[in-house]
Amino acid sequence: MEPNEESPAEEEKIKSEEEVEEPSEEQENVAPVAPNMITEEVNEVSESDVENSKLEAEPADEIIEEAPVQVLKVKTREAKEKEGEIKEKLVPYVEAALFLAGRPIGELELAEALDSDRLTVRWALRRVKRSLNEQNSALEVLNPTKDRWVLQLCEEFSRRLYDYIEQFIPKEAMLSGEEIDTLTMIAYRQPITSALLVKIAGRPTIYESIKSLHEKGFITIEKQERTNLLKTSKKFADIYGFDTEMRNLKIQLVWRLKKRAKLEKK
Repeated sequence: MEPNEESPAEEEKIKSEEEVEEPSEEQENVAPVAPNMITEEVNEVSESDVENSKLEAEPADEIIEEAPVQVLKVKTREAKEKEGEIKEKLVPYVEAALFLAGRPIGELELAEALDSDRLTVRWALRRVKRSLNEQNSALEVLNPTKDRWVLQLCEEFSRRLYDYIEQFIPKEAMLSGEEIDTLTMIAYRQPITSALLVKIAGRPTIYESIKSLHEKGFITIEKQERTNLLKTSKKFADIYGFDTEMRNLKIQLVWRLKKRAKLEKK
């Protein structure tokens, strides 16, 4: 082998080195990228993405800020029980107020007198009404107008009353049928105005009965603005054997009616 000739192994080594050192045409056309350029692009993308995310989030933030804050008031079990106890305690006071008033009384008037609110008073009124109905009481609670209530004798009992006590009435004090009805209504609804009595009775002729009862001394008449306030007299209490105090008189009337109703059932 001549000194200038190279061995096959050496030729292979030279070829591999030439392939590594000589760049391809594609590599020659690609421009070199500096490291600082890559960093700038990353920064630009990051900043734009952040700006976009902020813009997208702004409407949601505004909605949250503008939305009213609503606090849900959830009543605890203890609060509900306490509220129920307050309502139950009010019931007998409402019934007593109706009984003593002896006339239609407004819900607001009752609420102010009992230091309560209108809705609670209305609940108590309905409770009294339902309770009397369930007991088959001689008394009933009526709601003649939208917000006014009255405690009065049931119609069927008011007509029976006179039949029961008629035997104890002196002959000189005997009354006509219309006078009996009028006196009974006055006794249970007193004090009551003549205008309201006419409205309840539904007949204008009741004025004649009022005049007759007053002349016979069974009722008293007190002037009140444009109408008259009617009450039973001492003579009425004496003849019928009732207490002269109005509250006791009404209690006695109710008691007698209940006793009479029991006797009739037997």
